Amino acid sequence: MIPPRKFPLISFVVLFLLGILGLHGQISRSSAMPGGIIRGRVSDTKTGEGLVGVNLIIDGTRLGAATGLEGNYRIADVPPGTYRLNAKMIGYRVKIIRQIRVVSDSITTVAITLDAQPIDLEAVTVIGHREKAMHERLETSVRQLRIGEVESLAGAGGDLFRALQSLPGVVARSDLSSQFYVRGGTPDQNLIIVDNVTVFNPYRLKMFGGPVSMFNPDNVESVELLPGGFPAEYGDKLSAVLVIHNKEGDRFDNNYSAGASLIDMKAFGEGPLPAVGEEGSWLFSARRTYYDLLLNRLEDMPRGTIFPFFQDFQGKIAYDLSPTQKLRINFTNSLEGLELKDLVPEEDDDFLSEDSLFSITNQTDNDLFSVGWINAISDVTLSNLTLSRYNDTRSFEAKTENQKIRFDIDMRKLEIKEDLTLIFTRAHTVKAGMSVADYITDITIALTLDSTKYYEDNPGDHRLEDTLAFVQREFRFQNAATTTAYYVQDEWKLLPPRLGVSMGLRADHSTFTGEWVYSPRLAGNFMLTPVLALRAGWGHFYQAPNFISLYERFEQQIAWNVFETIRLKTERAVHYLAGLEWQPDPAYSASVEWFYKDLDRLVMPTDSTQDNVPNNDGVGFVRGFELFLKRDPAPGTRLFGWVSYSYSVTKEKGLLEAFYYRDFDQRHTLNTVVRLKPFGRWYLDWRFSRGSGFPWTPVEYDSKGDPLFDDDGGVVWGTKNSERYPYYSRLDLRLTWNRRLFGRLPFEFYVEIINMQGRKNVYQYYWSEDYKIRYVSYMLPRMPFFGVKLGA
Repeated sequence: MIPPRKFPLISFVVLFLLGILGLHGQISRSSAMPGGIIRGRVSDTKTGEGLVGVNLIIDGTRLGAATGLEGNYRIADVPPGTYRLNAKMIGYRVKIIRQIRVVSDSITTVAITLDAQPIDLEAVTVIGHREKAMHERLETSVRQLRIGEVESLAGAGGDLFRALQSLPGVVARSDLSSQFYVRGGTPDQNLIIVDNVTVFNPYRLKMFGGPVSMFNPDNVESVELLPGGFPAEYGDKLSAVLVIHNKEGDRFDNNYSAGASLIDMKAFGEGPLPAVGEEGSWLFSARRTYYDLLLNRLEDMPRGTIFPFFQDFQGKIAYDLSPTQKLRINFTNSLEGLELKDLVPEEDDDFLSEDSLFSITNQTDNDLFSVGWINAISDVTLSNLTLSRYNDTRSFEAKTENQKIRFDIDMRKLEIKEDLTLIFTRAHTVKAGMSVADYITDITIALTLDSTKYYEDNPGDHRLEDTLAFVQREFRFQNAATTTAYYVQDEWKLLPPRLGVSMGLRADHSTFTGEWVYSPRLAGNFMLTPVLALRAGWGHFYQAPNFISLYERFEQQIAWNVFETIRLKTERAVHYLAGLEWQPDPAYSASVEWFYKDLDRLVMPTDSTQDNVPNNDGVGFVRGFELFLKRDPAPGTRLFGWVSYSYSVTKEKGLLEAFYYRDFDQRHTLNTVVRLKPFGRWYLDWRFSRGSGFPWTPVEYDSKGDPLFDDDGGVVWGTKNSERYPYYSRLDLRLTWNRRLFGRLPFEFYVEIINMQGRKNVYQYYWSEDYKIRYVSYMLPRMPFFGVKLGA
């Protein structure tokens, strides 16, 4: 095995024990316990009239809301605890309500009055993200997930990306992967932002399809998916935007928790920063698989057994520099790897045939560090400056006793980003910003080979340092690209609260493509009635290729050295969207949305004599519609969840090809997510998914049923992706029991069955060497799981 790092493992064990014993802290919040609700009305102190558009934020969190037409507000799914509530509106004094106590599964009512004053207030309390009222939201497409929904979703394993796959327009190609496709886009065409930092390759254990994402649900506060038509502040991606906000630590109490399942164990801790009290907080979490630690001790494991492991450590520090300034520091480290021992090479293996046994090791290391400075320059000006560094390092090594081949790939991104918000009036806000990012890629290939065999294949490459038996060679490829972006976005409520418009323009430049591209964006929201909104959007969206994105999309399908000389253009998509949203009650919502994407200048790998060389000859389109019905949890309700249905057609083609369905085209997709509270502290969760089969390419056969071959001996394939796999269907069930041990320690136990029906969902067809026999590989069978969690 690749040895894990010693210090992080020690810190993990210490934190795990603290969570179990509940030392040095008071348990005041619990993800196992259902949240409560803070609601009330905000009014003018003198007139008593309700105030529309007041921002309310629970301090130290990302939870919040905006008041509606009568000044009423509602903040749902608030974990039990004690909080400060900030109320702010242009033209009124900021008000902070302290010591608001939220109890599990209950409603806390807080009435607030605000005092009027001039707009030019010199000092304000910095507040963050909050859920916008229906009439206030201008984005055409928005899907939000509460973290409680992620953790309890049957079949998701507590993973954020797997939970996203239950939303309309989001497709998963495999049960074994957390990668998600949004409205016909590939995973690398999704912009993923965590606390204002863009990340890439967020999938873990990729040697098994990437079943785990980099995001630990214990750290996450809110999740927002924009599946199309996103505003100008987001760029350099064609498909969708996923915005993730990590929560800040508790500013009142120290809290610890620990949990374990059949796959991994995890620990979590949070609390106020020492010596600063409510002015700052810390948060730390850790996860690690443990089965590999046990299996490594077994001496009778079969030859070639896989021992994969995964671990990560994440943390966040928040500190209020002043009432108008906040400092945020985020850090993440994850490490994964596996080792295959004592493998027997195949007879026709040119590299390994002369050795009896060989081994393979694979390791991936990710690091993220960012510093954010939020500064309320005035009551109407907010600055958000972020500096970040993200590093993805991968290594692969195959070796025998004397021979070795090793690949090292190091991909880094350094970025500085500034976002400025200017509030001119209550109905008019302008956002502007810029960013500069460096993408740096280093690839090293090191070889130790038998000299006789090497000279046969490379007769002109004799060197003085070569020995009689072996030669050593090292090849290095390097690439660097810089992207620069500017944007301006004007959000204007022309006839509040009836009509709102968002207009934006974005300019992006990449040294990889050597061109500037300009992206106009337009979105509008018209309230047909107080509970029914008509939304529409349009825009141009560009994505500049670089080696990081090409590697993520094509992996081994393209030549590693082509990016040193090839010149590609920026990919483009044009989005058209229109939809209706209906919200008759804060707990109920329904929406229908139509979308169309026109794709061109797509990067496609083109076959050459030896390697796939990418070009920009690809074009395509996506069209469809989505339905979404949801009932949010509320105190006293026993049944909540959502139903989503999507219809879409996704096609593309190269320069000389006819249009064909993309590999991840799924015509019909249905998801039903239900949480039922039958009695007491018991919860029953289920998820049912059903979808059309994905396309595949058949082999051509003659009249006798024998496969056809061309003059070079290659099999003749039929029309690309002209056939469909059988439909997909899966039912997952989860039963959860939670309570407080000894009256104070939250405890949760759950059992879960994946693929309750035991359906054999086809993943892929593959053929024998003579193409006369077709084999089938399936996705997950019926599988039981269980897990426990102690602490907040």
